[in-house]
This record gives sequence, structure tokens and C-alpha cells, in this order.
Amino acid sequence: MTFTFNNVNSLGSPGGNGTLTVTYHGDLDGSTETFDLEDENNNVLATSLNTPGNQCSAQGTSTFTIPLTDLNNWATDGIIEFETIGASAVSSGICNCNFGGTGASASYSVTMVLNYPTVSGPNDAGVTAVDTSLVTCKGPTDVYANIKNYGNNQLNNVMVNWSVDSVVQTPFLLSSMLDTLNGSGSTDTLLNIGQYDFGQSGVYDVRVWTSMPNGVPDTSNFNDTIDVQIEADMIDLQVAEMTDVSCFGGSDGYVKVTSNGYAPTYIWSSGSTGDSVTNLWAETHLVVANDSVSCPDTLEVVVNEPPLLEVNLLEGGSVP
Repeated sequence: MTFTFNNVNSLGSPGGNGTLTVTYHGDLDGSTETFDLEDENNNVLATSLNTPGNQCSAQGTSTFTIPLTDLNNWATDGIIEFETIGASAVSSGICNCNFGGTGASASYSVTMVLNYPTVSGPNDAGVTAVDTSLVTCKGPTDVYANIKNYGNNQLNNVMVNWSVDSVVQTPFLLSSMLDTLNGSGSTDTLLNIGQYDFGQSGVYDVRVWTSMPNGVPDTSNFNDTIDVQIEADMIDLQVAEMTDVSCFGGSDGYVKVTSNGYAPTYIWSSGSTGDSVTNLWAETHLVVANDSVSCPDTLEVVVNEPPLLEVNLLEGGSVP
């Protein structure tokens, strides 16, 4: 079972170590029927928690210290996760005492609570979200980020930096005022920080981070950075078969296309539909493919023709 704590970097910066309280109960014998508690880096925090034995009504509680450095490192993507991994005889599920006799799987349930002290400083800006659609289409796409003032001072300016696949993009300077957490004005704002051309299908790693709020180093770096993945989802449209016009001025050209779309539809510049067209003149033909789950793709296909056949008569000659 995976337990996810979302948007942790939209909270106040941690002022010290945190605690993770794990409450669990179920039919666990404490020897062969155990489970491990792992952090989001797959490090085991504990094994064979004080299992309560074969009583569904029994309950155990363990508390673990989460170091401040781990809180800061894990929260870069805005998410902190913990997971319970059952031993071979354990199935992760809701506690159920009706196991049906010897040899049946044990079962358990777990709840988790993560706590840590927060602290604020004079100049503390952060990123709460990247609001660009996580699935985008081919071409230049606006990238949006939500910036928040966590500090005790009003925020008059902050540099908003960002990168795509570790390539740093042109930063954006926010120069409008954001009020303090206890102020009467707005503490956050949604910004268009720039455009990126997602030119190929695939997953792109986007990072946004703030620096130098009010022209000075940030009080806390806990909420400065957020990482997201944006998928460029587009149809890959290609020519499958093509026959050029056989004679100059003819109209017997043929083109068939194919794509990786789900139940795609095709529309040609001539108005025809379907994945193939016939009786084509020698010219450039445009086809657009679309489906219900991807962005459209456009392809230009050039149908050629042979040159005009010319006959030259020699003086005194004749044509048979």
C-alpha cells in the first residue's frame, strides 16, 4: 500500500525534523507474517513493526523521526510517499478475520500521519504548482507556474527560473507585489513564464524554481522548486504507399497513409476521407489525422509526374 502526501511544498517550510506516525492492525503473527515500511527512495524505515497478533481488534502504533534533510529532498516534486510491503504470506487489504482456516493469507490495514514544525522568514518565495496541461500537443506551448509568498515581508520581485530536460530556459522576473501570509492582499499569482516547443512525442521533465526574493537569498529552499513531467502526445502520421502519376497531365496518382492513432480519422485537402486517396493530380496533397486521445498531425505528400514527352522532327524526315 502506498501513502501519498501531496502539495507538501505549498505548506510552510519545515523548521526541524518531522514525525511519521503509523497505526496498523490485522491478523499478523509477528514472525512470518510481517510488513516493511519504506520511504520514497525504497529505504526500509522499519521491519516487523510491533505486530499485534491474530486479533483484528488489536492495534499497534509506531512513530518514526523523519530528518529535516529528507523532508527537503523528498518535497522537490511536491509529493512525499511511504509504502508498506507485505511479506510473502501477507496480502495488503482491509482487516478481515474470516480467513477460512489454516493456510489462508493474513491481512492488515495501515494509516499514516506526517507532521513537522514550520517556520517562516522575512523573504521566502516558492512555487506551488506548474499549471501547464500535463498532456500537450506539438508546437509552442505556454508554460504556467503559480508563485507564492511565504515570507513575513511583502514580495516585490523574485526571479522565476525553469528548465526542460535539464536545459535552462529564459527566466521570468516577477515584479508585482505579493502580500504576506497575514496580509489583506493576494499571496500568490499564476504566471505565464514562457513557451516551449514540444517538437516530438515523449515525456519531458520540467523544473521551475524561484531565487532571490526581493533581491536577497531565500530564507528557506524547501518550497523553492517543483518538478513535473509533461507528455507531448501526438499522432505519428506517415506515408505507407504512394504511386506517382504515370503520364504528364494524368490523374492516376495514389497515396495511402498510416498512423499510431487510436481509431484515427483522415481528412485530405481534396475533401476526401479515409487512409487512402486515388485519382490524384501531380501536386502537393495535405492530410490531417486525428483521434479521440491524441493531438492531430498534418502531413504534406508530393505526388510527381514524368516530364512532357517532346518529339522533334528533323528536316526532310517523316513520321512513320
